Order: sequence, then structure tokens, then C-alpha cells
Amino acid sequence: MAIWFAGEDFEVSEYIRETMLLNFNLNPLEYTYAASLFYRKNPQTNLEYPSFPDFLFVLDIDVIIISGFSIITFCWYRLRKIFTEITFNFRTQVSRRTLEMQHQLFKSLVAQTIFPLFLLFFPAGCILIFPIFKLQPGTFFEAFLLPLMATQSFIDSVVPMYFIKEYKKAIRKVFGKKSNPETSTGNARVFPM
Repeated sequence: MAIWFAGEDFEVSEYIRETMLLNFNLNPLEYTYAASLFYRKNPQTNLEYPSFPDFLFVLDIDVIIISGFSIITFCWYRLRKIFTEITFNFRTQVSRRTLEMQHQLFKSLVAQTIFPLFLLFFPAGCILIFPIFKLQPGTFFEAFLLPLMATQSFIDSVVPMYFIKEYKKAIRKVFGKKSNPETSTGNARVFPM
């Protein structure tokens, strides 16, 4: 969809040619792009008009993001319900260690879903909204939003290390700290009250 709605075309190429040459010293044959030019000029009348395919591209991105987060929210609700049933069901016997690991993994997955909202989707949405409303973000916003987006991959890998106790123990061993004996649960069976 990106190639179809926001692929290379002559008008966008002309619009970005000078910027690419001045900032990166690149000629049009040396780069490729997928970009949106939301408002274009009619060559005969020189009047500006909204570009329908570029707005469709943004709508397509919105549908993908909203449907993805809808699926994630639905799965979160179902998993939470299952964890609650396992914890409070008298007939289900699950070891404390297994149940604790499931909860740690669940918390890790929830965090790995929430962090991209603030570190990737929100900044990318801001950067995408600026040209739609004909605003110039300025160097402050670019200096703030782009590094924020770059931290997403780092944070995504650190989250499991924070939530999963086995990772914490391994990190403590690397840095020479002893793990807390109270966090060890062994293989005791759990009989919920």
C-alpha cells in the first residue's frame, strides 16, 4: 500500500530534490523513497489541492495500527481472564514457579506493547501530522522526537530483563551481586485458597 499510495512520483521527486542534494549530497538516482506530499499544486492554475492518495496512505496506516492494537487489547483481556481463573480455580494445580513465570511473561508482553505507543507510534504520528496541517516541526521537535523513536529497540530488549526474575538473577551474577534468596520459589505446588 505504501508503494501504491506514497511511492515515487515526479512531483515528490522535484519537491525533495534540492533538500536531498543540499543536506545529503545525493542526486535522484542515488536514493529511493516512499513519501507523502499532502498538498500539491496544479501546474496550469498554480492552485494547491489536497492529494487524495496521500491521505489514503495515512488512513491505511491508521487502520493497520488500530486493528493491531485492537487484537492486542482483546488478547490481553482474554489472557488476564485465563490467569485469573488459573489463580482462583481450586481444581487447577499449577506450580507456583510456573504461575509466577507466566505472570512475569505477561507483564513483559504488556510493557512491550505499551512502550512502542509512547516511543514509536506517538512520535511518528506527530511527525506525520505536521505536514498534514502544514506545520514546520522545527529543530526542537525533530531533536526530541527522532531520538525518542530510536530508543524503542533498546527499551524493547531491556523490558524482559526488568520483568523476568531469571534474567535479573543472571545480570546480578554478571555484576557479582548475589541474588535475593527470598525470590526463589522452588517447585512447590500451589493450592489456591
